Amino acid sequence: GVLSHGGCTAQAQDALPDITIDEGPSGKPRTAWRLWRYAQWVERRLHEGGFDASLAFQMTAAATVVQPLGGSIRETLRRNIAMRPTALGRLIKRVALQLSPKQHLLKKLEQRTLAHERLTTVAALSQYVVRQFEDLQVPAEKIRVIHNAVDLPAISDATRAQWRQKLRDAFGLKHDTTAYLFAAYNPKLKGIGPLMRALRQVGDEGPSVGVT
Repeated sequence: GVLSHGGCTAQAQDALPDITIDEGPSGKPRTAWRLWRYAQWVERRLHEGGFDASLAFQMTAAATVVQPLGGSIRETLRRNIAMRPTALGRLIKRVALQLSPKQHLLKKLEQRTLAHERLTTVAALSQYVVRQFEDLQVPAEKIRVIHNAVDLPAISDATRAQWRQKLRDAFGLKHDTTAYLFAAYNPKLKGIGPLMRALRQVGDEGPSVGVT
């Protein structure tokens, strides 16, 4: 069986006709109350369902394997504060998070998840995430690094050159202009701001870089 939350049960059921999908409480857990209700529902279903194993992508309920795609909740909150460009902005964000019942609950649920007897593995996407959970006293033997990966098809030199030219034309790049790729779902969280400020400070001593 599969425990689902997010309103995609019908589509998933069509794709997996032999799998029983159990949908959780309606509505996204935007408030502390909804988050607690959802966490309790997951915990109850895992206890009652007789599952051989469980996989979670959030830290709100314990599973056999947890793969926190965004890292630890505590580190996410720290980065959200650090993203503010001014000292006043960082102070306001810090106070707002400290006063938020939902953020307090998220940290409590994360602590409960990591200490739960059900947990056997935290699947980290990088060494950065590994360090986050080491700081939270998760035993090293429970942390495994599983990097994001994809199997690309074999690409001929001609096709590669065609794709390259198409992308460069789309961005208006000359044939002799060096292009850099910054791959990130959330560029601000991944540090695009400090990188660009560093490149501006380098000035004439380094590469000429523009942002598209």
